[in-house]
Amino acid sequence: MKFGDKTLDERVENIKTFEDGELIFEEGSISGWIFVVAYGEVEIFRTVGEKHIILDRVHEGESLGEMSFFGHYTRSAAARAVGQVGLLPFKDHYLIEEYDKLPNFFKVFLEAMAQRMRSLMEKVTILAGNPKILELLDDEAKAEVIKRKQD
Repeated sequence: MKFGDKTLDERVENIKTFEDGELIFEEGSISGWIFVVAYGEVEIFRTVGEKHIILDRVHEGESLGEMSFFGHYTRSAAARAVGQVGLLPFKDHYLIEEYDKLPNFFKVFLEAMAQRMRSLMEKVTILAGNPKILELLDDEAKAEVIKRKQD
């Protein structure tokens, strides 16, 4: 996968592969890596008690792990492979070089966005654990929730 930026393309490490169901990273872990999905699909989830709440599915060309980089936090959710997955890892020191070139006001925006996303994930996790939330959803959203529960 090329990013159209020679400097960026050269900084991509080798593709890491994961098998179906394999954990990519754990919620609460500390990591200096951001990943871009080269192929496959990754499920982002949180665990409440023994229940896994799926927050998102990340596909080819999309990134994961960026919230911990921009917010300087531990991982706010876990990630696992859905089928075979290939990820392009970016080590944080490469990203820090580019990030440090940004104006400070832009860094504040990015960090605030990461914090808002983290807060939103907390709220979604709480709501997803509440069976009465289904009553508030439209038919399409209800069908998606029911489908994910069956998976």
